[in-house]
Amino acid sequence: MRFASVLAVGAAAIDRIATTDAQPARLATSNPGRVRAFPGGAARNVAEALARLGVPVRLIAMVGMDGDGDLVIEATRRAGVDVAAVLRDPAQATACYLAVHDAGGDIVLGVADMDAAQAMPEAHLRRMLTQAPDALVFAEANLGPAALTLLAGSGRQIAACAISVEKAPRLRPLFGRLEALFLNRYEAATLAGQPADDPAALAAFLRSHCAPHGVLGLGAEGALVWSPGRTARFPALAARVVSTNGAGDTLAAATLAGWRMGMDFIDAAEAGLRAAALTVASPWAVAPDLTVATILPRSGRPPAAAGRVPGDPA
Repeated sequence: MRFASVLAVGAAAIDRIATTDAQPARLATSNPGRVRAFPGGAARNVAEALARLGVPVRLIAMVGMDGDGDLVIEATRRAGVDVAAVLRDPAQATACYLAVHDAGGDIVLGVADMDAAQAMPEAHLRRMLTQAPDALVFAEANLGPAALTLLAGSGRQIAACAISVEKAPRLRPLFGRLEALFLNRYEAATLAGQPADDPAALAAFLRSHCAPHGVLGLGAEGALVWSPGRTARFPALAARVVSTNGAGDTLAAATLAGWRMGMDFIDAAEAGLRAAALTVASPWAVAPDLTVATILPRSGRPPAAAGRVPGDPA
């Protein structure tokens, strides 16, 4: 798939990540640990990862007139993202994602305050779309219904991620208009109305009803990737897990970057898994050492190690 650049539309947030010293964390009591703040938000994370992989990208988001907004904008600009389309609203607080992870890096609880993303003005989004007619749009389910409906009727090439079980249904106006969809098995089960324990069935449903290309994250079991006429399953790559925060966003960005380079979508998704493995080994939502060289072998293409799912067309 060819596109000149990407418009990443959605949340730009501050991530406050607490990591306990214990694994598992002890509930209903205080846990010794560490609390750190990082720039985050799904659209912002995707934008940063794309920029680190050499893809021209503009972030369309809203932040508050506060210190968190200053931090998010400056960090995103330093990563190489065009932040000219990030609005600042004194009536809004910058979005915040608060998460508790145990010592093994697994999430115990997350709370997302994404009101700023839902308040994206339609007029601003419409204007930004007209300024980049050749750009692929990356959208995410932190956006409100009005923005997603506008995107659905825009006639643009769109990729999207589902964010959470609760927010995934917000993407329904985009189904049939998406080029690619990124989500996990539980989000997929919610959309399909099917059990989460049959990834092949979920991928078949998503390919038929939602998007011709996609990545279904299976956690420690890896991922199932589909494209027209083909489905492949990849194992999870070995990584020292520091934090799982941002791994799905980095996977999506690296997949899109590989696709833009002319790679087959399924090969590009394997590069995306390499990028996700880098991210989980880092406390940041996007690994600072993410580059094309770190996710592709010297041949410039990931090895064809995926297995075809039984029963899927060749």
